[in-house]
Amino acid sequence: MSKNWSRLKRERHPLGAGRSLRQGSTPWSHPRSYSGMNIPKRVRMPRTKAFSPADVVDRALQTFWQRGYRGTSMEHLTSSTGLSRSSLYAEYGSKRNALDRAVDRYLDDFRLTVARTDEDGLSGIVSLFAGLEESIYFKPEYGCLMVNTRAEFPPGDQAYSRSYAAYDDLIVRTFRTALDSSAILGELDDPEQASVRSHHLATILVGLFAQARGSNDLSTVLLRAEAAIDQVESWRRRSFKQRPGRPRPLRPSRD
Repeated sequence: MSKNWSRLKRERHPLGAGRSLRQGSTPWSHPRSYSGMNIPKRVRMPRTKAFSPADVVDRALQTFWQRGYRGTSMEHLTSSTGLSRSSLYAEYGSKRNALDRAVDRYLDDFRLTVARTDEDGLSGIVSLFAGLEESIYFKPEYGCLMVNTRAEFPPGDQAYSRSYAAYDDLIVRTFRTALDSSAILGELDDPEQASVRSHHLATILVGLFAQARGSNDLSTVLLRAEAAIDQVESWRRRSFKQRPGRPRPLRPSRD
């Protein structure tokens, strides 16, 4: 009886005759898979990230915005985001990919900023420049991420050229839509000049951002922003100019 049982164990061994199963051992406890047998594999659950990708992008955006692309190192990004170098590379792959993600976030925020401008006609344009005026006053070292970074990349950089073209097109379309809305309301003095004026305002806006970034004379930049607002106000028809004056933005000390 004992001989027959030993032969039966050898015949049923998954690797063939001549091998025997140890007590308490089964084919499923072996890490290898055997031919002709369906052995269940251990399922590994994906690891949950210990950080918020949105928060990391926001912090990287602030770093690139203030320091510029060339002035930002991986050490700066690890310091601002709180992640290790390995985690940053795992999330982005490279510093350039981190910038691209930051640019996408910046464009999304900028679209929200100008969302109401095209609906409010000339008042929307005035509000946009007033907001720019306050931004320049409180954070002159920032400027505009798109304008700042555009100067750091050669014209042949196709990826960033497309991003900047989308940004420039968004500005022009915003001003054009606002001017068209103003014409529909009957407050624009010369609707036929809407296209030319939209490009003119886009040039002023980008120029103010660029000048604010590297200017030592902040008062001159603010004076030119005021001149742009006054010019937009001059495009109103006389019947629409009998309105209370635009309140000046409050400018407390930045210290």
